[in-house]
Amino acid sequence: MAAAMASLSDPERTGKVLEAAGFEDIRITGVQAATCWGQDAADAVDFYVSRHPGAEVTEPARAAMRDALRPYETERGVLLAAGVWVVTARAG
Repeated sequence: MAAAMASLSDPERTGKVLEAAGFEDIRITGVQAATCWGQDAADAVDFYVSRHPGAEVTEPARAAMRDALRPYETERGVLLAAGVWVVTARAG
């Protein structure tokens, strides 16, 4: 089984999960979109680290992450490009 954060990142697996649940006419379309990871670089680091419970992240590593994310800070928050799936299906 895939890790929680990426459990449905493979469109083939997503289709199989939906088929097994009885869905039909499954369509999966890739879309590029900007995603907001936090209000600023520090908030984005906190969010990312929170997705990995139990992971020990040192302050020097957090500082490097903040530095890496600062170029992506905007008035709307830390925006990163992402590939997402738009999934539609009909209950069978």
